[in-house]
Amino acid sequence: MKTDEKATLSERLVSCGLEVIASNGLEHMSLRAVGSAAGSTTAGIVHHFGDKAGFVRALMEAGFQAERDWHAGMAQRIEGAELGHLDFAEWVAWYVDQRAGSTMGLFWSELLFKSRFAPRSQEAIARWHELRIRFWETVLAANGRRRDFAPYLVSYLCMEEVCAHALAGDIYYELFKRESLRTVTAVLFGHRSAADRSLSEWSDRRLPRYAMHAVIEGDTLPGRLIELAAKEVLEHGIRSLNQRVLAKKAGVSASMIIYHFGSMAAFENQAIWRAMAIGVPDATNPEADPANTSTLDKWAAMVGQTILPAKDERKAGFYCGYARMTGEVALLSRRKPELLPLIEHLRTLEGWASFGASQTIWKGVVNLTRNQAAAFAIWVKGQAIVNEIHSTEADDIEKRLKKFIREVL
Repeated sequence: MKTDEKATLSERLVSCGLEVIASNGLEHMSLRAVGSAAGSTTAGIVHHFGDKAGFVRALMEAGFQAERDWHAGMAQRIEGAELGHLDFAEWVAWYVDQRAGSTMGLFWSELLFKSRFAPRSQEAIARWHELRIRFWETVLAANGRRRDFAPYLVSYLCMEEVCAHALAGDIYYELFKRESLRTVTAVLFGHRSAADRSLSEWSDRRLPRYAMHAVIEGDTLPGRLIELAAKEVLEHGIRSLNQRVLAKKAGVSASMIIYHFGSMAAFENQAIWRAMAIGVPDATNPEADPANTSTLDKWAAMVGQTILPAKDERKAGFYCGYARMTGEVALLSRRKPELLPLIEHLRTLEGWASFGASQTIWKGVVNLTRNQAAAFAIWVKGQAIVNEIHSTEADDIEKRLKKFIREVL
């Protein structure tokens, strides 16, 4: 996009709009801020685009064209290459690296994980998602690999990329990312797993580094504050957390939050973590009845419910909200570094529940190594977000789950 003096005002407004969303978040994009950044006013945006909805539509169209051109350039860079497994996984990791923190990478992650702030954006997001599938089909075919693997890889990347926006450059994250990519792409090269020993097994022993505080009983003031905050997060998103509003609802002074939790950042961390733990499904509960997952069909039906999008009176499955909240935390942590320990914890934790379930209630039906469990967990959360884009129904979700287990891991 043109940003110099030769660019038209409409082009400058669009370019600045993309930058503002990438920097400040979709929910904080104001026409006044964009107009000021472009050397114009709100009136200039209204003149060119009609209203805020029209401006957002223009941003999505410009974002799509930029992504189309960028992916075309990436396809040319790998054309003719004959990559082995490790090199291919490294190339995918490099793709993620190029998107981490970039304007376009952030813009589309903002739309993907915060679509409620951009009404009628579903069609544009679905179009962008299909563009990425076509790109990876081209890359896979050029390397003599299965084109039908592309949708699985793109769903996986939806989740990995949003984590990369927050954690790129961290040595432990880079190790985990590459292991998971080697694992999820192993089947393309005739392997079942990427390594005999998993970095994730080692990382499980590091979890105390990111230990969350013990659960606070709800009948205490700190407990009531956490429960109120968790409810706010679930109903209105992370941005709804406000010290004064929450204190007022609890009938106490705002200073009591700082008194009990030390800082608003510590309180937010606990509230988000509590919100993410509410309603953990039996599908991954090691103590649940194994009869419910005793065949692959039963397993797919039960796990499928956790990634089933909302429809009419039906609530979204647990991992739809969990994945969306994880994405929001990752994006917000770029502006609020105090949230980084939480997203580090969540990425390190990936696959812990799935691995535990595979050793217990899924045993004999879905058996996963620790690194396979991490790859599956990242993919299934990405797939939950994709299901919401396409309003995918239960039958299709179950088929995809069974195919992923049979043909990918």
